[in-house]
Amino acid sequence: MAKIDELLLEKLGKPLAAHLLTMWVGPVAGMVGGASLDLGLARLRDIRDRRAAERLMTGMADSIVYQLVPLFEREVGMHQGMNAEAVACELRDTLDGMVSSELVVARELDPMKLAAAFREHRALPQGHFMEVETALYERSLDEVARYLVEVASQLPRFKEVEVKAQLQKLHHLQDTLDKVLEPIRKMAETVSASAPQKTHPLFETAYRQAVARNVDQLDLFGVDVHQAVKRYALSVAYIPLGLQEEATEEETLTQKGLEEILDTLPADSVRLLVRGQAGSGKSTLFRWAAMTAALESNVTPIDERLLLSGTPESGQGSWRTRVPFLLRLRSCTDGRLPPLEGLTLHTTPELGKAPEGWVRAVLNDGRALLLIDGVDEVPRHLRHIVEEEVGRFVNTYPRCSYLLSTRPTAVPSGWLKHLGFREAEVTPLSVLDRERLIDHWHRAVTFKLEKMGDSAEELPALAQELKSTLRRGPTIARLTTTPLLTAVICALHRERNQRLPETLDELCEALCQMLLHRRELESLDLSGFPEVYRKLSYPDKKNILRALAYDMVLNGRAELDKDRAQQEVGQMIELLGKSRSDGPAILEGLIERSGMLREPGPEKVDFIHNTFKEYLAAEVFTERGHDGLLARNVLDPDWRPVLVFAVMRGSESFNASLIQQVLSEPKGGPGPSDKSVDSARARQLMAVLLEASARRLRKEEREHVANLRQRLFPPTTMGEAEMLASAADDVVPFLRYRKKLTVRMAAACVRALRLIGSAAAQEALKGYLNETRWTVVEELALAIEPLDIKLVRQTLLEGNLAARRIRAQIRDVNRLFAQDEIRAVASSLQSLNLSGTQVQDLKPLEALTSLQSLHLLGTQVQDLKPL
Repeated sequence: MAKIDELLLEKLGKPLAAHLLTMWVGPVAGMVGGASLDLGLARLRDIRDRRAAERLMTGMADSIVYQLVPLFEREVGMHQGMNAEAVACELRDTLDGMVSSELVVARELDPMKLAAAFREHRALPQGHFMEVETALYERSLDEVARYLVEVASQLPRFKEVEVKAQLQKLHHLQDTLDKVLEPIRKMAETVSASAPQKTHPLFETAYRQAVARNVDQLDLFGVDVHQAVKRYALSVAYIPLGLQEEATEEETLTQKGLEEILDTLPADSVRLLVRGQAGSGKSTLFRWAAMTAALESNVTPIDERLLLSGTPESGQGSWRTRVPFLLRLRSCTDGRLPPLEGLTLHTTPELGKAPEGWVRAVLNDGRALLLIDGVDEVPRHLRHIVEEEVGRFVNTYPRCSYLLSTRPTAVPSGWLKHLGFREAEVTPLSVLDRERLIDHWHRAVTFKLEKMGDSAEELPALAQELKSTLRRGPTIARLTTTPLLTAVICALHRERNQRLPETLDELCEALCQMLLHRRELESLDLSGFPEVYRKLSYPDKKNILRALAYDMVLNGRAELDKDRAQQEVGQMIELLGKSRSDGPAILEGLIERSGMLREPGPEKVDFIHNTFKEYLAAEVFTERGHDGLLARNVLDPDWRPVLVFAVMRGSESFNASLIQQVLSEPKGGPGPSDKSVDSARARQLMAVLLEASARRLRKEEREHVANLRQRLFPPTTMGEAEMLASAADDVVPFLRYRKKLTVRMAAACVRALRLIGSAAAQEALKGYLNETRWTVVEELALAIEPLDIKLVRQTLLEGNLAARRIRAQIRDVNRLFAQDEIRAVASSLQSLNLSGTQVQDLKPLEALTSLQSLHLLGTQVQDLKPL
């Protein structure tokens, strides 16, 4: 018998290629049986296009076949006498007898339904095979359906006039197909291997595949690409983000990544509340965790097993194999979690409801990972319902894993401590994090443009230029502390020929102009949209969105019912001299084309990100003179970004009045929202932030705030540090190293200095280089090259490992030998562990003549010649 791979390529290659082709070009009369491939190719007029398409489809079919080879080889090896050729022939006949592009679409990308359709069309004759051969046939058919669905989800929509560009996209798909299908095969094997212990293994496999597919995407804000490719792969663009976790020791904070925290939690009590500012990447972290778990990536990171002193206890890291349920609270009514049978619908609506009893069985077995995103997007007076709902789940299903996210001050510290939750907060990006994100963003855009057949030659140079610009300009660099704003700046840098805004409100305004109007004028075809939408000016569109944003902020809503949004739009366009009845058409146009609005669920509308909502609403509050309303909400965390945007746009008198009211204690003393804070200090900190943000403000107000500022140092928390950093170089003298600083105060001072990022701040950071407290050192390592820090150098030279987050920031190994006393030690150094660092160049190690072992696992080293 022929080799398994040769056998399967011969029997299955052509029918699979026919399926792939017909899923791309659509149905043609007579496309059944062996003639399907030729009939489909006939839709391409140019013979060169036909030959190219045939090669591409054959290549992709081969990739699917190669995923089946391990299954066949394993089964043939285990069962003597199995007729693999007969099974392959039966598969061929089943596939060859039913070829329709509508087949996959009609089954809503559901591999279970597709496999069932194959079986319905051509049932396997009873008694045709031995039991093991039947099992192999059934398993193989399920896998084929799974792979066809995955490829179908990535095929471009066929257009005869765009064939050459689409062939280019297919070429890129073929190049990456093995990487796409391999994780799905391995996940399916894992689920199948434990099928006796699981209910509905076929649905679980289909669900995991759908979750991985649906969450593996991020929005390219402001990039001029077609709507169909406006998103890029999370798996391409993701960079690990740092989180700061409360340690058990008093006064101690530790810097870790999300996976490091989750991997070290006991398997039966993975419960974590993640706090983070708007745009800090909380939702991206949750999508990454969902994708990792969906594909059953039960692979402990390389430096977890091999680099850390000590190995995780048995069972730790098990979150990676759990069944993920990703829920956005803004889509849950009044903060109430959906009923069990509705958990799958939030992420995989195309699959419909799960089989009866499956979700409950997963929860009862402790195999679920619940990712509940956006506590802050539930109105404040309803957040106790979220607490009750989470408590109900935790108490009923205590062995499951739970992750929640929120903005930092939306709920009090220790909010879910009684349920066993630990807390961690996303930290601002370091310079190295920012530059990695810039590289990943440009790589993702390059991939998308090349997939469209467009040139992307200039993008690598653009990335380098942007990184250089940010290094030279601390003012604009201060805006790149979150992934969202860094991605926005990448888009604007490319769009505006490398000219960048320098303040947050200018950044938001530039993005609004690009998304709402300029992009449509220059690159998008609006001929299919109503004339009333096409004639809207930029101010018209912006005023409509401002009305929606104002309503949402004023009433504490994260999203609007679509009928209410249509009413708001109707009222606004009536003020613009247009018919109120055009509201629905204009709203649809804004959702489909602007990139600012979206539909998060049936009959719901929200902004693509809260930052844009807060910016637009603030303009309305400012223009209407609502300084009193803003001041009354100064201690409400949901309103603070709105206040900051308001003073950026406000007049001199408006800003003066707002700051005066912010500093004035309300009559009757602190209100209900002041119970958990030092009201006076919180108001003073907010005044500092507002004064620093105000473009127009009288001299006397600035002097008054400057006098207050001195009393607020040193900062006592990271939140205070981030607020005080807004005053930039004016506060650097108050942040310098002092011996009496507690651990948290010193770490907070370093955080403020690294966010300021100016030459004066960098100079002040040098005072902390001899720090011996790891909490301070971990923060300092995000601001400078870690090997400039004495404790880090000593740790490395002694053969020990610094924390993973510190190692990930090390780039320049030359700093290890920069001082005379270190050179003496280095000359006799026999072992050096650089694993997990970003080191690329080993030339500085040439002088280590006594070196016997060097660990480079996970580094960027490609050239070993210096050794």
